[in-house]
Amino acid sequence: MLDEATDYKYDISEWLEDCLDEIDMREEYEVLFCMCDTLLSLFSWPDYTGSDLKFRKSCVLEALGRKNEAVSFCCKWFEKEPENIMAATAYVYALIGAKEYETAEKLIHQFIIDESECLEENEIMFRAASKYYGAIGDKTKKKQLDKVLKEYEAYVDRMIEEEWLGSDEDDWIEAEELPFD
Repeated sequence: MLDEATDYKYDISEWLEDCLDEIDMREEYEVLFCMCDTLLSLFSWPDYTGSDLKFRKSCVLEALGRKNEAVSFCCKWFEKEPENIMAATAYVYALIGAKEYETAEKLIHQFIIDESECLEENEIMFRAASKYYGAIGDKTKKKQLDKVLKEYEAYVDRMIEEEWLGSDEDDWIEAEELPFD
């Protein structure tokens, strides 16, 4: 709300994201864990579920070797938000870390109906499913999902390229007066 009120003059949310990324890259997981907890508890998020921070927190718990705590955290989060694919995916990663494969597989199948169609909405779960099949040693399934993910990535790259190249660069030159004209 502060960003919107100041017309993003300070871009606080981006600064926080950069700060979290920096701490993550330094692998200062205890600090990152505290930052996630603090941010989740400090603010009232009317239009934000906190999924990004909760997902990061679950990854940090995993990195700290607190696998059971990660499973418990993700389970509670998923129970509160059963339709949230980020909650489900974080839960799958935590379950893989705890070697609770049966529950992980059920969650994967709940969110991936057609294993041949990776979309923006389910890409994150496809990545978790690939890790799951790698963890259980199913090389065929992992290879299949990795192929679908590569196809999706190529599609996204094409769409970005088309959007970028699709804009006629000469139009903006003619439309705007340049200061040296």
